[in-house]
Amino acid sequence: MAATRGGDVAEPVYDPRMSFRPDYSEPRPDSDDQVERRGLRAAGQLVARTVLTRGITLLGTVALARLLTPADFGVFAVITLVVTIITVVGDLGIGAGLVQQREEPGPADLETVLAVQLALFGGLGLAAAVAGPVLAITLGLGPGSSELAILLALTILMVPLRGIPIAMLSRSLRFGPLAASEVVQQVAFFGVAVGSAAMGVGVVSFGLAGVAQGIVATVIAWAAWGRRSPRPHLHRAIAARLWRFGIRMQGANIAVWAKDAVVPVFGGLAGGVSAVGYLQFAWRNGQLTTAVDDIVTRVGFPALSRLQHDAPRFTRASGVAMEAAVLGAVGIQAWLIASAPVLVPLVFSAQWEPSVDAFRFVAGGAIAGTLTAVIRTALNAAGHSGAAFRAGLVSLGVIVVVFPAGILLDGVTGGGIAFLVGSVVALAMHAWTARARVAISWTGILRVGVMGTIAAAVGAVIVTWRADLVGLAVSGIAYVTLFGALVFVLERPLLRMLWTGLRPGRRVVPDGS
Repeated sequence: MAATRGGDVAEPVYDPRMSFRPDYSEPRPDSDDQVERRGLRAAGQLVARTVLTRGITLLGTVALARLLTPADFGVFAVITLVVTIITVVGDLGIGAGLVQQREEPGPADLETVLAVQLALFGGLGLAAAVAGPVLAITLGLGPGSSELAILLALTILMVPLRGIPIAMLSRSLRFGPLAASEVVQQVAFFGVAVGSAAMGVGVVSFGLAGVAQGIVATVIAWAAWGRRSPRPHLHRAIAARLWRFGIRMQGANIAVWAKDAVVPVFGGLAGGVSAVGYLQFAWRNGQLTTAVDDIVTRVGFPALSRLQHDAPRFTRASGVAMEAAVLGAVGIQAWLIASAPVLVPLVFSAQWEPSVDAFRFVAGGAIAGTLTAVIRTALNAAGHSGAAFRAGLVSLGVIVVVFPAGILLDGVTGGGIAFLVGSVVALAMHAWTARARVAISWTGILRVGVMGTIAAAVGAVIVTWRADLVGLAVSGIAYVTLFGALVFVLERPLLRMLWTGLRPGRRVVPDGS
């Protein structure tokens, strides 16, 4: 393949002497330096997407929190549990195997992945359309819950329709189109959800919004990839090869998901569906670093997979990813912890005040969760999905034990404490598992934590002194200013490395040569 000006790779040429089928291969970096540069650019694109989507999410959540009740959010959490189980299990990791494999995927690879995804998601989606309403009626979730279940089942049927283009765009680190697509999807989701809720549709608003989001995602994915769909055809040898890696990776993902599933499963022990709503609120809004986790996983997995053959560069690149991810996580979460007693009732309304303490504990645990996500991503990219799976299972066992115990001992707040404990244990397990494979700079991580604590303390003093919107705004500005100054002074090598990586023609990680 010939390189074009600007470092990208020219479009592969279709040669009829080699194949009678279309060439579905993606332009890909042909050197490790290009992988690192494109990985950082992709991260930058997803950061921009995150800022926009988080802003949209915040505005949409504020509106929905005022239009709907905690019970509505609780019903949504319970019904979503079924959909999430199916989506996480999905294709048993065959799509992830397509991204991780060293060789460029050929037509037979794509045909196999499409056939498997259509069969599995199709069958599971139809099953969800039947099981969801039955579950809603059995649990007595109230009006609109059956309709919500059917609408969310439709979103499952849409997943395989966009699986191939998303996998191929991710593999080649083309996250610009994906980032733009997700901004549009978020606008579609909250636009439909808020509009429906304002019309009095209630909890069904979430289902209508999910269907609208799925349609938008599918259309944009194919437009961005710009190729025609392969025909579905199962090649058993290819499926077996991809599943050898993918099933174990999917097992680790299921363990991560199951940690969040404890809310709808055990949350009712704290006081019924309203308690589930409070816990779900704390879980969703206290983990704003899921944006950081998402960027690390989506960019780090394909980028590090391309470097798996070069152990020194892989180790250094994963170390940079860890430091950058923790920096982003602390930068977001520390101020949330400091300002929560004023932020939650002031922005979301006083009805959510019972969730404040749980919110703060969840926000703290999310920082540990971000570092865990980087370690897990590095293990999967290096092909050690079995090790990541085993660490995830142990971590899941801990949260399944401590969460109901915390709920019974201290209600909603006890659930937040359990999340924090489970997150720290998960980090310890993953760090121990990866000790011989991934270098972790604990000194740098501790330094970032101290910087966040200092800046958050200043923000907390301000918001305590003036507990209104003005005080909240001043607190946020003071926090960002102080934390940014500390980062600029103490983290210059990391900032310089990241900035250099975003500039064309430069190395990201020194190779010592």
